[in-house]
This record gives sequence, structure tokens and C-alpha cells, in this order.
Amino acid sequence: MRSIPIKKLYNPQYDLLSISDKEELLYQIGEIYNLELISFKDFAAFRQSTYTAVYRSHDGIDFVFVPGDTVTLGFDFKNKPLQDIFNDENLAELAYPFVEGYEDEIFSEDDVQTKIRETLEDEEVLSNIETYFKHNFTQEDEFVIHPLLVWTPISDEELRQNKEWQQMIEKAESKGLSEIMIHNIICLYQTDDNHWYGKLYEETTFKKLLQNIKNHGYSLPTRREWEYLSGKGCRTIFPWGNNIDFSMNLKHMEWMDG
Repeated sequence: MRSIPIKKLYNPQYDLLSISDKEELLYQIGEIYNLELISFKDFAAFRQSTYTAVYRSHDGIDFVFVPGDTVTLGFDFKNKPLQDIFNDENLAELAYPFVEGYEDEIFSEDDVQTKIRETLEDEEVLSNIETYFKHNFTQEDEFVIHPLLVWTPISDEELRQNKEWQQMIEKAESKGLSEIMIHNIICLYQTDDNHWYGKLYEETTFKKLLQNIKNHGYSLPTRREWEYLSGKGCRTIFPWGNNIDFSMNLKHMEWMDG
């Protein structure tokens, strides 16, 4: 078996390879790690895409190859006024908890807006908001993320082969539904391209989860690896920008106990 040139596993070298060269490389990765290559797939989101492969291990777990890269991660709040980061609607939501007396009195909409503007002029309040973000966001820096084989959710093939799930999907589509919960442990959901996907929920503790992963010979992603995998290299708080659109309907999973 020919060895793989390490540089080809990292961007920008990987991204510059032709499709045929990428497929040859991806075949080699499967052979080295004793993984069955299920399919080649182009994953795209937020104007970025990666042509890669989906693999299956001997114990039935699906993985996808993610090339390494040198990336800037984290968020830099230094010397950036909050007004330059957030729009007025999001600033108002951030300031609202600091409006004094709002729990004890009933304000008119105009009074609320006036008090929010006054609150946003309070240096102590602005400092508290900035401290919160600095504490909860990683500091901006450049990092080398090494190539990863990432454990994926319920595979497309598993979803297609499960007759019970397919029947439930057909019923859901006939009723105009785009999400199904099965026994509170499986969530099947339809995306904008009308494709159905699945997520498996298993109640556990972090200690048990970590031990189970180690028993399989795997590991959890580091904080920086998770940022790289979930953020796709975006330079904003969310992939779409820094602000939340409060009219958005975000997908969620509801439980019987509320």
C-alpha cells in the first residue's frame, strides 16, 4: 500500500486536488483504517463545500473524512463597540435584563425603549455584557486542525433500510409534517431540499459517554476541533452573522416532561 503524502490531507492542498485524485486518496484512507467506503459526497453550507467520503467501520458506525487546515478560530471583542457587533434589536435583548425595575413595574413600549437606550449608555452594563461574551467565547487565534475522521449521525442507508421509519416518514409527509419523534430517542427531520435525516438520542452521563467512546478506540473532539467542525471557519458568532433573527423557527427536540 502506497503511503499518503501528509500535505494532501490538509487544505489548501486537499482542496486543490482533482476529483479523481481525491477519490484515490479517500480510498487509501479507508484501507489504512479498515473502513468500508460507502460513498463519495459533496458537503456544502454557507458558500463553502468539501468533496469527501463516507465510511463505515466494522461495528457499523459511519464516519466522514474532514481535511485539516490552518484556521483562525474564536471571536475578538477587543476594541469593538457592541454597536458595531450587534444590531439594535439584539442590543435591546442584551440590555433588557439590566433595565432596573422592569420586574416590579409595568412600562409602556416607549418607556421600555427609553430605559434600554439609557441602559446601553451605562459603562458598567456594557462592561458586564462584554465580560459575559469574553468568558463564554474562545479568544481569537490561529490554529492547526489536523485531519479528522468524524462520527456521523444516523446514516442515509440505515434510514432507507428501516421499514418502520420509512412508513412513519410517508405518514408525516401526507400530513405535511417535517419532523417526527420516535419513542423520545430518535428524531427524523426533513430539510429544505426535502431530504430526510435522523438523529439518535440516548440518555447518558458524560462519564459513561466518554468511556463508551474510548472503548471503541475513538475520542471526543477538542474545543477547537468542535469549533472548526461546527463553525465551518466563519468569522461571526453564528454561521449567518452576529445577530439572531427572532422570527426564525429553530429546530428543537421536545420531551414528554417538557
